[in-house]
Amino acid sequence: MKTIVKKILLISAVVLPGCTAQKETTLEDIAGQWNIETACGQSTAEGENQAFINFGENGEMTGNTSVNSFFGQYTLKDGKLVLENIGMTRKMGPNMEIETAVTEALNAIATIEVKDSTASVLNEEGKVIMTLKK
Repeated sequence: MKTIVKKILLISAVVLPGCTAQKETTLEDIAGQWNIETACGQSTAEGENQAFINFGENGEMTGNTSVNSFFGQYTLKDGKLVLENIGMTRKMGPNMEIETAVTEALNAIATIEVKDSTASVLNEEGKVIMTLKK
């Protein structure tokens, strides 16, 4: 009997830590400026400017897609990140592929998961569409 109890305790010690729920992302977790490292699988390193998104106070959002600036509002509720009333400048630049990838990712945002100074932005299907670094 002691052997069975020991085995159950050992299995519990190994399995249960993996079953803990991930902490839900909060407004405090996402607040501030994040560099956009990838968008729709494409690196933003060769962009005209550093692509970034800034989640400010009072639900205000600003950023740069590498060529154009954007702005709007955001909300985070029940793990869902919603961008609304997005406006954007419409300039042409040398690497519009990065611009297009960032814009497509912004239009597909569903959730964001933050871990330390990195974040993964996911679409409705749970696929990572943007990676961010603070």
